[in-house]
Amino acid sequence: VTYFDEKLRYPSIDTFVYLGRDIFGDRAADEDVLWVFQTAESYVEDGPYDPKRKGPADFLLTVGSDMIGDFLSLSDLIEDLQKQSLR
Repeated sequence: VTYFDEKLRYPSIDTFVYLGRDIFGDRAADEDVLWVFQTAESYVEDGPYDPKRKGPADFLLTVGSDMIGDFLSLSDLIEDLQKQSLR
C-alpha cells in the first residue's frame, strides 16, 4: 500500500494475482524462496505469466520469504480473529 498524501489519508492499493513459489525453476538450494505475483490488470488482459517465456516481466512482483512472513502472520491473525468472532 502506498499513499497519495503525506498524512497517509488516501491509500493507493495495487491488486496482484498469486502465481506460485519458485515458478522460474532456477533457484539454487541455498537461495531464498521467491513468491511470485502478477498485476491483476496484466493477468486479465494477457493471462497468467509463462515463466518459460523470455522477455520483460515488469508486471511481476517477486517477494522473498523474509518479506512474505509478515503477510502470512497477518493472514493467520485475521483467521484467528474470524474464528473467535464465531464463538
